[in-house]
Amino acid sequence: MSAPALSKSLNKLRHHFDDPLFLKVPKGLSPTPFSDKLAQKITPTLDALNNNIKSLQEFSPSDLSGKLTIAISPFLLHAIGKDLFTEIHLQAPHIELHLVNWTKTSLDDISVGTVKLGINYDLSLSRKDIARHFITKDHFRIYVRKEHPVGGDYITYLEAQQYPIATLIAADWNLTESFAEKVIREVDKTLEPNIVLRSELPSAILETIAETNILFPSTGYIHIDRYPSLKALMPADNEEHFVRDILVYSSIKDKNDSTQQWLLSITTQILENLQKS
Repeated sequence: MSAPALSKSLNKLRHHFDDPLFLKVPKGLSPTPFSDKLAQKITPTLDALNNNIKSLQEFSPSDLSGKLTIAISPFLLHAIGKDLFTEIHLQAPHIELHLVNWTKTSLDDISVGTVKLGINYDLSLSRKDIARHFITKDHFRIYVRKEHPVGGDYITYLEAQQYPIATLIAADWNLTESFAEKVIREVDKTLEPNIVLRSELPSAILETIAETNILFPSTGYIHIDRYPSLKALMPADNEEHFVRDILVYSSIKDKNDSTQQWLLSITTQILENLQKS
């Protein structure tokens, strides 16, 4: 639309609403309070209309292009990141995929659309702008070096108390209390977990436990075959405390968005396939 046409349309709206809508400020134009309220009121309707129009059109992932960002819990990112990229790139080769660690701003980024989808564990939310969709359960494992004193495929709660623990730092989920600390206190509130390493990088922890007797409780979706010096131990008791729900988080305005539904389908399929393997 040309500048004169835009100015003419704006004048019509100003006359209709009996409000200037925008005021001149040193750096350009600033919306009036009425204009802000109007935008808040009509945005959901426009978003719904846009999604309904999209849903009527035939969706083809191969037609997608540009940047697509998914925020993922660091527990899951290093476990399923490669699988997500492989499948998404196969179906949508023109996309520039950004797989980023979940941060404190991820929910806001999802709400405004700079992040298309979020994958994380169950978060305590009271927001109405974010939709949550349960995918599956994650049965956590205890990762140790293959020569660890704990032999076999299982580790008891009493055995676990004898060794130090490493944990991932995950925004919105375990910043104040790690997964290991939650599990231990769920079983016995009198015990103080021996946390010796906290890191935002899974690689730092995996490299460390490969040379020490440190325990690393983490997602059951890690491809242990990719780490020949490590093994995954299953909890021999109190197993129910090692289970967490995995959810997908998205903007409520995108509930009928074809791209979002496609990503949800891929994520669900990948996790289901890994459970079977």
